[in-house]
Amino acid sequence: MKHKFFHSLLSPELSALQREQVELGRDHDLSEEDIRLYSASCYNFEQMRQIRLALEHRVDRKKIRAMCRPSLSVRQMEDMRKRLEKGLSGRQTAHMLEKAAGGLAAGSAVFLAVALFVPDSRTDTWSLKAQEAVVEQGEAFEPMQYVSCRKEDGTLLLPENIDTGVPGSVMAEYRMVKGGRTERKYLRVTVKEKAQYDAGSYCAQDPGDLTE
Repeated sequence: MKHKFFHSLLSPELSALQREQVELGRDHDLSEEDIRLYSASCYNFEQMRQIRLALEHRVDRKKIRAMCRPSLSVRQMEDMRKRLEKGLSGRQTAHMLEKAAGGLAAGSAVFLAVALFVPDSRTDTWSLKAQEAVVEQGEAFEPMQYVSCRKEDGTLLLPENIDTGVPGSVMAEYRMVKGGRTERKYLRVTVKEKAQYDAGSYCAQDPGDLTE
């Protein structure tokens, strides 16, 4: 029954990164009820991660429900999670979030007025070109190959120690550090088993299922 439940969570409507969050919840001994709380396609994988971490850190489920809103950004969810972990109630954290949002809304008119006369200097201009990279066993992984930077004023920290010697999948973490803040993006790196040949056949061996 438990296997059937988790199979149902790993439905085709979830992306590979979303499914990974479901699997991590299972691996970290979260209950079926806990995993149901965040295993919905309305959350992106980073939102799912914040809810999963709150559950793993034993925050009361009633409090966690305050952050289970797909309309919240990942940063807002992370802020709420950390406040809940410090013992604040769900109502308190929601109120603080709404107050902060109100302050942002009040200043939006000024921001728009300034934006009309000041050149755009936003720096959120880096991204990953793909969600997954596939390399052959033993082939070197070139992390910069998957980065698109149109404007960079921070420090980009590339993933290190990606072992391509063993078939499987790992998550490569990219970090952009600027102004004391760190923005993270993730790339799944899948290592395909190297084709092996014998004297009488040109067919590669079946690589089977890849495991992390």
